[in-house]
Amino acid sequence: MKIARLVILGQFAVPTFPLAAGALLLASATLMLSRWLLGLDVSPPAPLHGAQMQMKANAAFGFACLALGLVLLARRTAPALPIVFALAAVAGLTGALTGAEYLFDRNLGIDCLLAADPGAMGPPGRMAPLAALTLVLAGAALACANGGVRRFVIASQALAIAFGSAGMATLLGYLYGAPRMLFHAYEPMALSTAIVTLLLALAILGLHPHAGVAAPICSGTVAARMGRRMLLSVSITMPLFAWIRLRGEAMHLYSTEFGVSLVVTCSLLLMMALIVAHTAITNRAETRIHYLNRVYSVLSEVNALVAHVDDRAALFEEASRIAVERGGFPRAWFGVLDARGEAIELVAGINAAPDAALLQRLSLYPANGRPGPIARAFGCARPIVSNDVSRELDDPSHADMLAQGIRSYAVFPLILDGKVIGIFKLHAEVPNFFHAEELRLLNELVGDIVFAIRHLEQRRQLDYLAYFDALTGLAHPRLLEQRLNQAIAQSRRRGEGLALAVLDLAAFKQINDAFGRAVGDDALKQFARRLSEAAGEDQCARLGSNLFALTMPGLALETEAAAAYERIAEHCFGREFEAIGQRFALSAFGGIAMLHDDDAKTMLANAETALERARALGQRCRFHDDDGDARVAERIKLHYQLAQGLERAEFALHYQAKIDARSGEISGVEALLRWHNAELGSVSPARFIPVLEETGLIDKVGDWVLRQAAAASRHLRQSDPALRIAVNVSAAQLLRPDFVARVRAALGPDPTEAGIDLELTESLLMTDIDGAIDKLRQLRALGLRIALDDFGTGYSSMAYLARLPLDYLKIDRAFVTGLPDDPESRTIISSMISLGHALGLKIIAEGVETGDQAGLLTALGCDQLQGFYFARPEPRAALEERLRAHEHALV
Repeated sequence: MKIARLVILGQFAVPTFPLAAGALLLASATLMLSRWLLGLDVSPPAPLHGAQMQMKANAAFGFACLALGLVLLARRTAPALPIVFALAAVAGLTGALTGAEYLFDRNLGIDCLLAADPGAMGPPGRMAPLAALTLVLAGAALACANGGVRRFVIASQALAIAFGSAGMATLLGYLYGAPRMLFHAYEPMALSTAIVTLLLALAILGLHPHAGVAAPICSGTVAARMGRRMLLSVSITMPLFAWIRLRGEAMHLYSTEFGVSLVVTCSLLLMMALIVAHTAITNRAETRIHYLNRVYSVLSEVNALVAHVDDRAALFEEASRIAVERGGFPRAWFGVLDARGEAIELVAGINAAPDAALLQRLSLYPANGRPGPIARAFGCARPIVSNDVSRELDDPSHADMLAQGIRSYAVFPLILDGKVIGIFKLHAEVPNFFHAEELRLLNELVGDIVFAIRHLEQRRQLDYLAYFDALTGLAHPRLLEQRLNQAIAQSRRRGEGLALAVLDLAAFKQINDAFGRAVGDDALKQFARRLSEAAGEDQCARLGSNLFALTMPGLALETEAAAAYERIAEHCFGREFEAIGQRFALSAFGGIAMLHDDDAKTMLANAETALERARALGQRCRFHDDDGDARVAERIKLHYQLAQGLERAEFALHYQAKIDARSGEISGVEALLRWHNAELGSVSPARFIPVLEETGLIDKVGDWVLRQAAAASRHLRQSDPALRIAVNVSAAQLLRPDFVARVRAALGPDPTEAGIDLELTESLLMTDIDGAIDKLRQLRALGLRIALDDFGTGYSSMAYLARLPLDYLKIDRAFVTGLPDDPESRTIISSMISLGHALGLKIIAEGVETGDQAGLLTALGCDQLQGFYFARPEPRAALEERLRAHEHALV
């Protein structure tokens, strides 16, 4: 019965059942053949109606061949396939020869070839005609199954059904006491032969359960499972009903008509029961599919939400709305751990009003001492599920949920970095909603939400660090520039004055050297607090290590600015500083610039110039001497000299190597523009590049730089095809409508082989984000790669980072300078590297000046390093020599 159940239900695993059945058949046929060969009594027991019918020696031999072929085929061994064909042919030939004897009424002398049969009723040793036909059909079926081609598999299964039906008819004949069917010239096969025939047919069907006619009933669908149950039920009960009818009639318990009625009634009841069961199972399956579709819908929309949401509150609110509107859940809400760590605070939800009763249930430490599902989920950090709210008598909210139509719920903890930060609770309107598959999908959904929370937290941290100094909390230089531009515009609208002061803490390096960096950092924090108290936090900024700036709006006269500066300086330096047990006094040099016709950059440059003058003269504070005519004259002269320099080929490119952080090999170089004038000597790029941009010469110089870099790259790539040269792009270049065309023209007919990368700053891209994205995509299509330079010091580019078609992020040297001792710098860089890698970008760190910095950046996952520690900017010839030396060192 167990084997029959496995066969009918299709629960066997290929080749487990065919292999087991083949082994059993082989053993049975071999045993029967051995008894014939040894001359043992093989007559059936007397209760089998005295038919003296048993499996003949030739039949046993044929079935042994088929069983051996079945075993070889079930093991799926390729070298055995020809043997299977041979065995199938031998068995089929044995049956065919016997059939020919019957058909032509001739004795071919094969019936007693293996063993004598002196007690035979018919021709001695001859198997029954049906047994001979079975061997022919079984041999053909086994040969067809051997090929594996679909049409042959179907043929094999059809043949198996044919001879299997004959075996089953014979078995039923024996069951019902009718071994001889009253057909003309019919001789029934032996009982053992009928059993072997039926088992062989099932085994051949099991060779390919997922192909042909067996596939629908052997699949894993709900309909297939129900079909297997129906087959099993019918195969057992229908013969049983017929047997009961016959036995009742034989015992004269009822008439023939009543027996027929009994069989029909029982058969109808069985079919009705099977139909009802099939309907119930199908309904349950459709319900489960409907539930899963609801969860899939929620998961899909939440995944889309995660890709573009930029706020945690919006993430929670939208996820709750999706769960209710798209998932059909009556209630969904999010809660986070409150500041005291004693309760879950409801932050977003649909149909979850924060009434007093609900807030009480959100407590992690309830007054009655019995933790609810939320407290249990928080405590064990795993989902808590109730599929029948009516049984949750200990849950203080079960009465309210039942009244509101809630029948099941699930509480999912939100786990970030190993800590539970909140929970997500879903309510369902039916019991038994949350099963294994639904919980798997919902756990995946919660994982996506936690990923979004982590991403938003990292982005918030990076956004903050991009605008504010991590140590003091004051504005970064770029934020100061924004605020200063706003203050300038406001002052001009109101007709008011504006002063900008830059302060340099005097002898601060000596404090760091004497007392240590920790004392210096604490002193900077104290000074920043005092400066914010005196001038207002929005007016202050940190420009560098010990360089600060503050704006003083509403001041039009230098005397007013001087008085305000003295008041602020007195508040900041009027009392001593105390840091980590050390007491000391601080002072500062100051430079002040008054607003005239300047922009923020010029005003800041004027204040720094005044600071340098004050430091040189030893003065506490000095105002900038704004000689406008002299500055204009100087710029006009510089413009003329730049134009002459372009004609006289005074410009040159120097190249600074970039190192692969893991291998230490040179992975690329950056081209840097240099200008040596006969009158001025070597001029700093910070001085002449702004003039190039203002006068429009940057277009010609930029094209020249691209041509020179492309020529150098093509030459260097002959020995190192992977080497690439990076070129900086200015705002004036990128903003031109024909910028892409100029780049294509400068790089030659095949820009791809030029091996050029372009470096652009964040503020440059923010000027026209949509236009910049379009141009960058066109440039990447030409084979150029794009790097975002000075990353971490820009404006609001973090919100657009995912949109930009980038290849590299280049960490600004301001963050690298603090390594390896500054933990804030380490945190910032680690976050930048994680974010860049999450976006599929390579990370370059510039300004590396020590081995410790290089080692730490490598450990943090940085991809490329650049700085004086590895190489200074050098002419092309020196670079080529460096590359050759590096190549020889590798060899």
